[in-house]
Amino acid sequence: MIPISAEAKDLMKSFAGMDFAKLRLKYASNPDALDAILQLECRKKASSKLPKMLANDDFIFPTSLSAEQCTSELLARFHANLVPDNGVVLDMTCGLGIDAFHIAGKSKSVLALDINPEIADVANHNAQVLGINNFKAVCADSSAYVQTIGDDSFDTIFVDPARRNNSQKVFFIKDCSPNIADLMSLMLRVAKKIIVKASPMLDATAAVRELSCVKSIYSIGTTTECKELVIVCERGYENVPEMHAVTLAKDKTMICDFIRQKDTEDITYTNELCEGKYLYEPYPAVMKIGLFDRLAMEYEVNKLSRDTHLYISDDLNNSFPGRRMRIVYASPFNKRTIKYINSNFPKANVTTRGFVMSAPQLAKKLGIMQGGELFVYGVGLNGVRNYWIAVCEVICCLLYTSPSPRDS
Repeated sequence: MIPISAEAKDLMKSFAGMDFAKLRLKYASNPDALDAILQLECRKKASSKLPKMLANDDFIFPTSLSAEQCTSELLARFHANLVPDNGVVLDMTCGLGIDAFHIAGKSKSVLALDINPEIADVANHNAQVLGINNFKAVCADSSAYVQTIGDDSFDTIFVDPARRNNSQKVFFIKDCSPNIADLMSLMLRVAKKIIVKASPMLDATAAVRELSCVKSIYSIGTTTECKELVIVCERGYENVPEMHAVTLAKDKTMICDFIRQKDTEDITYTNELCEGKYLYEPYPAVMKIGLFDRLAMEYEVNKLSRDTHLYISDDLNNSFPGRRMRIVYASPFNKRTIKYINSNFPKANVTTRGFVMSAPQLAKKLGIMQGGELFVYGVGLNGVRNYWIAVCEVICCLLYTSPSPRDS
């Protein structure tokens, strides 16, 4: 496979657009054909995540799983920005190497470890065809490796522990492989800074308890989903961890910074859901941080009821880290409202917060199709059976550009 044969490359051209399952049956005994099918399948899976790297025809994948689990270029660029310039970096979990390749672009050297020799070989091949000369992958058990090297052998360690155990996903750091909770004290002797990529399902408070010297936690996502948590540990750090909610788009980044403290009770809740006001829904990465009351104070908006996690204001706050909308219709949830929405808003994105029914149930009750430009919110306000419907038009769901993160 490394590199794939000329015959396999030719077959990739002829197989393009064909059914992979049928091709596998037809060419089950042809190794070149199977290599070609694997590469085509992986390129299709990773096309949106790795557009620049896949522009190189010699870039290859070792397994189908590597295409499914690899870091996107967008996220890898952000990870690389957390690494100090011109340092010596250890990547304890190489995989396809996307993170390590981006980190190498600003580092003196990167050593990447993978327990699978074929994956390490593929990473070295891809680094060569991409022209990355300060990268080296070796086959090694990372847990054992860090026990064999001296203090301060590296400036930074990057690690993305495997979050699957016997095909079951796990969400605590101690259950991942390698178990960096047990290795942390040793890792902090080997390098001053540790960068840990973790599941978006991980509880940030639990991460602080499991690890040592946690300086920063980044909740990272797009405008539609939270992708991951990144935890930065720094030798000797003893203060309260900083929390950063990061929303990424192709050319824009929004970063919201918080100190990890409990929410305050001194905020304003409102039941005033009326036309002409502005409604805000935080981006998923912001929601993951969980400091909902602090968000209201920071951006000078009122929280709409206690448990909706929606916000409202009289004037537009265009810096709010989320979807910003203007309310075009608001009314208590009753038969008259159902009839009006059915007649005037045949298509909208329906969602519910603290409501009496789910979003699909509400869409069916209203008799409207999901989709389009408008948003319909079913919300439960303070009080008994106080359910309302709001129809909103999006004012802005774009991001402003923030400076690249510097955790140094």
